[in-house]
Order: sequence, then structure tokens, then C-alpha cells
Amino acid sequence: MLEEFEEKTTTFTLDNGLTFVVVERHDAPVVSFHTYADVGAVDEPMGQSGLAHLFEHLAFKGTTTIGTTDIQAEMASIEREEEIFAKIERERARGPRADTARIGRLQTRLDSVEEQSKEYLSDAGYDQLLDRNGVNDLNAYTGADQTGYVYSLPSNKLELFFALESDRFMNPVFREFYTERDVVMEERRQRTESTPTGRLLEEFTATAFGAHPYGVPTIGHMSDLESLSRADARAFFEKYYGPSNLTIGIAGDVDPQRARELAEKYFSRLEGGEEPMGVATEEPEQISERRVIIREQSQPIVLMGWHRPSMFSEDAAVYDVLQDVLTQGRTSRLHKALIEEEKALQVQALPAYPGSKYPTLFGILGVPNREVGPEQLEEDIYAV
Repeated sequence: MLEEFEEKTTTFTLDNGLTFVVVERHDAPVVSFHTYADVGAVDEPMGQSGLAHLFEHLAFKGTTTIGTTDIQAEMASIEREEEIFAKIERERARGPRADTARIGRLQTRLDSVEEQSKEYLSDAGYDQLLDRNGVNDLNAYTGADQTGYVYSLPSNKLELFFALESDRFMNPVFREFYTERDVVMEERRQRTESTPTGRLLEEFTATAFGAHPYGVPTIGHMSDLESLSRADARAFFEKYYGPSNLTIGIAGDVDPQRARELAEKYFSRLEGGEEPMGVATEEPEQISERRVIIREQSQPIVLMGWHRPSMFSEDAAVYDVLQDVLTQGRTSRLHKALIEEEKALQVQALPAYPGSKYPTLFGILGVPNREVGPEQLEEDIYAV
């Protein structure tokens, strides 16, 4: 099976460093695309948490050539947005001495100019073009280590993908930036601040990583999100979204030679840049147990973690095996000891949390049964 897969897989790299992996599967006239950016929340500058995830929201907002009726007028309006936001940030930086009334007036002006910018949006935007051409499964995701963009098209629309995706990286606008930033802030309120599980995960991760940026939430801190600007986004994009930091996977009813030709035609236009450096900060060795207790009127949860090496370690495979032994299937040890014995309602392993490029955590999450307290469940997990 592996040999057959390898025979159907073609890998090539353009002169600018962008790598393509093409897998032929002619079962249906459909092609799926996955653009993988080797950048995640761990790469964000201090004070700009949430920026990597924000790109997930900005991904399909169009470019200087797609999604606008008048790019010059739109860019002029966007520049006014940036000027107003800079004034808001300068006033906020005064701390307790800030003029809150002035901030309110500036925010009202910013909202008004944002609405003016939206007047230049075209009904032939990125999303609309894809919809009209049969897109399926359009999505994006962000993790601590990576960001990805995925969708599928009919196989006769192969060139459309190359045209649109290359333009997305050549001519970004970061359209509706502050609107989407506010969406992310609301997402944080709903998924983290308003849920016991969200708060537990955030506190647990911050406690486990005191130095390494794995301890910073992917969704971002609220104060950081409030301060993010379009200029921050552009600097981050220029640093981390160069072709050498991208890999594009294509699978389905596709001819590898045709894919190579289209890649050269469209993506060779992207200018190569320096490959960004990874995170230099190392988490100091932990010398004692760290414990977080959050008291909520909710179902108890037990979350335990142990430091482990990165995926590049020769010992990394051990943790995948450990996950299988402990939690995969009805014959796994934790399932038999906790689920079958009615001590837990749920138990799962987190083999690499919150990422895997750097030394990380192996975690176990358990939800105790009604008659079992979290302290007892912790003891039962250790007993296994």
C-alpha cells in the first residue's frame, strides 16, 4: 500500500522555495487543496498574541485585484482607518491618564470609516468566485505551530486554484481587518472566558509553560487583540508567509505535470525571502509539581500533563504508542480501568499539547463519573 501511494505522489520545489506535494486519486472529478504555512501562534511577537489566528479570518477576504470595485479609493479609506487607530492606541498608551471620551469619539470615527471602506467591496469577492465555481469544504485552521487553508474544487477548475491562491499571497489587503479582529475577540469571550473548559485549558497551559510561548493562548489575550493593527498583520505576513515557508498539497483528479506547469506559471512570481528563524526560548526544567484548581458550577474535569520532547526527538514515537496503549479503543488500559468500571465518563490522551515542533506536553484528560470526585479520578489514572 505504501509503495502504491509513493507511486502516485509527486513532490517538487520551485526556485523560490515553495514546495508542492501532488497525489493522484482519479476516483472522482474533484481536487482538494491544502496550503500549509509553517507558522503558528508560537511565532507571534510579544504583545501580539492572536495575530496568527487572525489570518485564518482574513484569508478569503480578497486582494488588490479580487473583491474590490475601486482599489485606489478603498486603499485611501483603509489608510484613514490606520491613522485613526494609531490615535486610539496612542491615547490608550497613556494608561490611567487616557481620555476615555476621546477614545470613544475616535472609535466612532473608525467605525464610520470602516463602513465607507466596505462600500468598495465587490460582489465578485474571493468567496463568491469560489462558490460560483463549485467550492467545497472551504476552511482554515490555526495551531501553536502551523496555519492551514483548505478547500476542494471540480477538477476542471484546477487553474482557478492556482490563480486565486497565488494572488492571495502576492496582493494581500487584509480587508475588513478591524471587523474581523472584533469577531476574534467575541470568539475568545464565547470559547474561553465563558466556558469552564476554556478557562481551564488556558490556565493549565500557562502554568505548564512559564517561559516558552506555548504558554500563550492561540486565540490571544484580550488586551493584545485590542491593540492589533493592520500594520502588525502586514509585518507578520511579510516575515512568515514567504514561499519557502509554504507547502501546498494537492490531491485528487490531477495530472502532476499539469500541476507543475501551473505552479511555475502562477507561484514562481512570488519573491523568495529568508527562511524565518524558529523560537529560541527554551522552557526551563520544571523542579516541582504545578497545580491549577478552578472552582466552577460545572462538570468536574481532570487534566494532567507531563513534559515531553518535540516531534524531532528520537523518542517522539514513544508517546504515540503510549496514546494507543492508554486510550485507543475499548481494550486500552484507561478505557478498561475507568470507563468500564464507571469511574469516568470520558478519558482521552493528548499526545502533543499544545504543539509538537518544540518540547511540549503529553496530557490526559478525564471527566469523572457523578459518584467519583476529581481527586479520586486523578489517583485512579496514576494507578493505571
